[in-house]
Amino acid sequence: MELQIDVCNDIDEKEWNSVVYNSKDGSIFHTFEWIDVLEKEFGRKILIGAWLNGKLVGIFPCIIGSKDQPTKHIRSFRLGFDYGGPVSTVDDRQIVTELISKFEEIAKKEAYKATISTTLDFNFVTEFEALGYTKELGKTFLVDLKKPVDELWNNLEKSARYDVRKATKSGLSVRLAEKRSEIEEYYKLFVDTANRVGFGTDSRSKTFYYDIWDKLYGKGLVKIFFTEFNNEVIAGIVCLLYKTTIIEFDAATLNEYRSYQPHSLLNWHVLEWAHQNGFEWLDLAGADLSNLYQFKKKWGGELYDYFVFTKTYPSLKYKLSQLYYGIRRPIFKIKQRFISNNVY
Repeated sequence: MELQIDVCNDIDEKEWNSVVYNSKDGSIFHTFEWIDVLEKEFGRKILIGAWLNGKLVGIFPCIIGSKDQPTKHIRSFRLGFDYGGPVSTVDDRQIVTELISKFEEIAKKEAYKATISTTLDFNFVTEFEALGYTKELGKTFLVDLKKPVDELWNNLEKSARYDVRKATKSGLSVRLAEKRSEIEEYYKLFVDTANRVGFGTDSRSKTFYYDIWDKLYGKGLVKIFFTEFNNEVIAGIVCLLYKTTIIEFDAATLNEYRSYQPHSLLNWHVLEWAHQNGFEWLDLAGADLSNLYQFKKKWGGELYDYFVFTKTYPSLKYKLSQLYYGIRRPIFKIKQRFISNNVY
């Protein structure tokens, strides 16, 4: 067996995506298209590949971010909700182990900090722990869409069904975005939500959402749903579609209409639409914060864990940056509690 591991930023898109699609754990976040979106928004891409007897069989996508100054942070990923880390089409532990070793080699040379957000059912925890990474658990709910729609409805908590009925009786309706220009509508929702919860509109640019549309919409990999009231867009959700899974990647609601439950109506509509269009799983995209957990557990899903590994590579510059962030961290924790109470 001849195994080769190397950086392959100039690799053919189809060759890369073939590994993502044919690996058990490959997600939309591993695709070439998604990495292109991240590179424009967050920094330089680093693509690591594994070749077995000359054939690409494993990949490990990374971004080393320019937005993280004064630190230089290599990520795969945790830029919001996502799955990163290594995936392989071959059930051979050595392939993934060597991909992890290559990532560590690059991180030591180029970064002050590393973050890896794994796929679900990740089986290589000991490899990261042996390299000195700390481990946290992330959580998300998955709804099994293979059941009849009546059963899906009955599996909702009573409060979720009530909120959907309330939104419908109030005259709210849901539609799909059909034009690129409708990113403007979604970004207005994002800005309103960002200002309300206090995480800043600079966390994601308008260009980021345009790039998602440009890279993914024509390939059927993204859908944007809007809730309307009296012909006004009052809530929206960006859903990523890949294989048999639909992911509620990003959501936003105008503050003045939150009591109408527009996001509850969106959630049910997305669930029903995904079921009707043959998807098998709905990923509700993260449930780490308490209020997000309380909202997302209403929709009949099962709670799943994934891992987030982090490691620092101390230097004088990094220590100074940590002093700076140590001062800011209490403020961030206050913001995080506020976000938990105000997203939906």
